[in-house]
Amino acid sequence: MSFDREAQDLTHPLHVDALRDYRPLGGQVHIAGSARFDGVRVVVSSVSGDNLVVVIGELPINGVQNRDFLDPTYRDSRSPLMVGEVDFSKLDQFWLTRTSTWDVIDENTPLPGLLTTIDGIDFGVADSGGIVSLAGVPQLQLVWLGGGEPQGEGEWLSDGYGAFTRLVRRDQVPGLRHVEWTAIWRDITVKVAGIRGERAHIFVEKGGVPTVEHPEIRHGANAKSGWSAVVGRAELSLRSWTSTERPVGQGAVIGCVGLVRGRTGVVLLPASRDEQVAGIIVRRNLGETVTDDFVIHAMVNGRNAPVEWRAVVAEANVTCPRRIEATVEWRGKRQPLDGLNEPAGVAYLPGHGVPLDEVSTLEYTVGPVALSELPPVDWEISNLRGA
Repeated sequence: MSFDREAQDLTHPLHVDALRDYRPLGGQVHIAGSARFDGVRVVVSSVSGDNLVVVIGELPINGVQNRDFLDPTYRDSRSPLMVGEVDFSKLDQFWLTRTSTWDVIDENTPLPGLLTTIDGIDFGVADSGGIVSLAGVPQLQLVWLGGGEPQGEGEWLSDGYGAFTRLVRRDQVPGLRHVEWTAIWRDITVKVAGIRGERAHIFVEKGGVPTVEHPEIRHGANAKSGWSAVVGRAELSLRSWTSTERPVGQGAVIGCVGLVRGRTGVVLLPASRDEQVAGIIVRRNLGETVTDDFVIHAMVNGRNAPVEWRAVVAEANVTCPRRIEATVEWRGKRQPLDGLNEPAGVAYLPGHGVPLDEVSTLEYTVGPVALSELPPVDWEISNLRGA
């Protein structure tokens, strides 16, 4: 399951060839992302036939070849997006993703989920956000993929899903790799988020619930967007699989996080509570490891709205809840941090974003929080647990 190339190629590529798409036998690999050119954040698009890097952004005049408007009809000189070609050596602060698509799923294909490789050993990763220790150290949670009990150094704990997990420092994880399968289920093209024994966790991001009723399907209040289901693995006709490798980054853990059946997760309260919906909401983005209790849920109303994973668990299944806040120093003043967009190189301070390279290292404040004091999220619970 190890990375197709070195994980450091995604942040510190040594040669222009590391940015070049290629076609191995039975698949194709696409490199994309962002970098900094002459102080400006640009999109890295491809590599030209002259070994120059094709970039998109608010490009300066100097050092850019074949420079043109991205939209030829746009001639506003205020801040037009441009496309051009630049020398690889003039780029730095890379943030790249490497997406590999393969034509066949067989016994050697890694199972779906979020993964990493450390010292040649493959691990699952509970989620890319992770948690922050009470001492203020960012951590990610590894999931043991081998049979039996884990061996070697470190404390491994049995979780509520029948696996062993361990918290490690975030900076010990070299990179992340998300694996996703594509399959046909009852004439519907679906993505496979997880395989556990004979069960498959499938989902569709958009298009709405099928007109033909399938009792396995679960979704949020918005039935015009995505849905998910847990079905028999034998019901799937497997088609292809995709591996997306990305940097782990420094991340920004802000809000309330706890251990849910032993696994890290963002925890919230429903906005309105009654006996039917009493519990704790756990939220994950697409591209994370999810267990069978998670359901695809539209984030807003409307057709084809963006979706995320959400689950409702009993309060007894949430332990070690903690409130996490972060601050950074910018222009000599320490300010609260609202979030990071590392691919874009932006740190979000209250009311505005600033270049990430202008702020100091994050400093965390961590403390326990009562479940009754978790922040609420305004959403409807319908169909999360079925009819």
